[in-house]
Amino acid sequence: MDSNKDILNTISDSNRRFAKKKREEDLLGVPEKVAAELEKAMEQEDNGYFDKAKDICEQILATEEGRNVEKVKLTLARIYPKVLETDIYDCNKRYQTDVEDYFKFLDSITMNDLMQEYVVETLAKFCELMENEWYRPLFREFVAAVEKKGYLTKEEYRKTLDSAYASAESVVYFDDNKVSIIMKNVLKSGYERAYVLAGVEETDKRQKMEMDIYTNIYYLCSYYDDNTDEVEYIMSAYPHSYETIEKDVEEIKSDKQAKISKTLDKLAPFAAKNIDREALKTALDKAYQYVLNSHKQPELIHSGKQPYYRKNTKIGRNDLCPCGSGRKYKQCCGRDVK
Repeated sequence: MDSNKDILNTISDSNRRFAKKKREEDLLGVPEKVAAELEKAMEQEDNGYFDKAKDICEQILATEEGRNVEKVKLTLARIYPKVLETDIYDCNKRYQTDVEDYFKFLDSITMNDLMQEYVVETLAKFCELMENEWYRPLFREFVAAVEKKGYLTKEEYRKTLDSAYASAESVVYFDDNKVSIIMKNVLKSGYERAYVLAGVEETDKRQKMEMDIYTNIYYLCSYYDDNTDEVEYIMSAYPHSYETIEKDVEEIKSDKQAKISKTLDKLAPFAAKNIDREALKTALDKAYQYVLNSHKQPELIHSGKQPYYRKNTKIGRNDLCPCGSGRKYKQCCGRDVK
C-alpha cells in the first residue's frame, strides 16, 4: 500500500512540474504586469474554476491592449468553451449570457488559423453534449451563429459546419416516426461515410464501417422506389443529413441496376470466399427483408438516454448473417435489430 502511495505521489509531483514548466513557456514574452495576472487565471483554470479564470482574463483585456495581450486572448479562447461546457452539464441559467459573451469575444479578435481551430474543437466537443436533451436546440443555434458570423473562413471548415448541422438533425430524426428504421440506418451510414470514415485508422474498424455503409446503401436501392415520399420528406426536413446520401439517391433514380451492381462490387471483398456475386445479392435481399419486417411499425421505447425499438426478431442473433459475410447476424446486418 505504501509503495502504491509513493508511486502516486511521484506521478502527481511529475504532473505538477510539467504543468509549471508548460505555464512558464506560455508566459514567455508576456510583460511582467500582465504575466502575474495571467498566471492567476491559468491556476484557476487548472483547478477547474473556469468562471474565475475567464473573469481575470477579461479584466486584463479591459486594461491592456496591443501585443501585450495576445496570449491572454489565446487563453480566453481556450477557457470560454470550458465555461460553456460547465453551463451545459450543470443545466444552469448562465449559458445564454456566457455564449453571448463568447461571441462578443470572438467578434473582437482576429480569427487566425489557431483561433479557428479552437472554434472547430468547440463545435466537435459540443456535438457530444447533445446527450443533454435540453441543449439540442441551443446547439443548432450555436452552429448557425458560428456560420452566420463567418468565424470559419477556411474552406476545410465548411465540412465541420455541415457535420455539426447533420449531428443536430440526427438526434431529431431518430425520434421521428415519419423516418423508417431503414432510412435512419441509411442516414447514419451516410454521415459516417462523409465525416467519420476518413479518420478511422484501425483496419478492422474501417472495414466494418465500410461494410455497414455499403450494406445500407444496398438497402436504399431496394427501399427507394416504394418510399419516394419518405425520401422527399427527409430531403426537406433534414437537408444536411440528406446531402450525405443525395448522390446515391440520384444514381438510383438514374439507373438503379447500375447502382446495385456498383454497390455489390464494393461489398464483394467482405463476403465469404464461397459466396459468388449472385449468392451475395440473394443473401442481401434476404437480410433486407428481415430488417424491413423486423422494424415494421416499431414502437419507440425510452430507456435512460438511449431509445430502442421493440419488435419481433425473425432470425437468430447467433446465426450466420444471410448477407454472406461469414459473421454472426448480431455482429453484421442484425446489429440494429434488438
